[in-house]
Amino acid sequence: MLGCLDRLFLEVDGKKIPIVDVQGHHFLDDTVDGGISNIWRTSNGKQLKKYHDGLVEWEPHQDIPKSVRPDEMLNLHCKCKAFDVYVRRPKPRLPLPEGCYWYQHPLDDEGIPQRYMASWCSCDSCRLTTGFSLPAHPWVQIPFIDIFTSSSPNSTPYMNGTMTPSTQLAGLTLYHSTPSNPGISRYHCSTCGASILYFDEKRDFIGTFAVGLNDSRYGALNSNWFSWWTGDDKITMPIINGRSDGDKRWGEEMMEEFEDGLKEWGRSIGQRT
Repeated sequence: MLGCLDRLFLEVDGKKIPIVDVQGHHFLDDTVDGGISNIWRTSNGKQLKKYHDGLVEWEPHQDIPKSVRPDEMLNLHCKCKAFDVYVRRPKPRLPLPEGCYWYQHPLDDEGIPQRYMASWCSCDSCRLTTGFSLPAHPWVQIPFIDIFTSSSPNSTPYMNGTMTPSTQLAGLTLYHSTPSNPGISRYHCSTCGASILYFDEKRDFIGTFAVGLNDSRYGALNSNWFSWWTGDDKITMPIINGRSDGDKRWGEEMMEEFEDGLKEWGRSIGQRT
């Protein structure tokens, strides 16, 4: 896993020399929407190639559904399906808390948001617990009240009772990645090892789930379900969480390329002005 390397460049005579040559993106057909290739477009100034299987260039799908069914549920699962749940469209108890950001626009006819907040993190903790090789890892925040054990609207809620940093979840392994902060815990699939959930007891009603778990006809980035944080010039919240760790690992130039691609993509999907 490329994420195990602490630094992807050497400094020689004051210059950063990359030790990894990123060529492009492969097997993009599996992503449906092109996934991160929509964002990570260049590496050290070089245009990244897009492939279906490493040989055949990938062509974007033209048949991604644009209509959204109000009764539709989103399946989140790992490779082996030891973790396999369904998420309904948001049904928050109104009025929403001040500063609420986990439920996002657009609103339905009753004024209820229809998407969940997704964002990117490049901190070392996320990198080392997932092994990811990207400049930043994507996460989506979903309140436990919106998660169920099957696609039936009358199915059992996934979370019974209050979540705590020591809660044992069936099929998952609990790991405290930050011993200095016992209020934070992470969960991985006990069978296939997939990174599933980041939990912070300061917000015990919500889980932060790996975006890669979502299995949707709308694609891997799934902007019909997720409202991506791609920055706002009027808000000081960083576009990429843990950006300083990413700068140390990839170099500021590479992280700037990724962030610029994120801004441009945000504008293209209407989630950034």
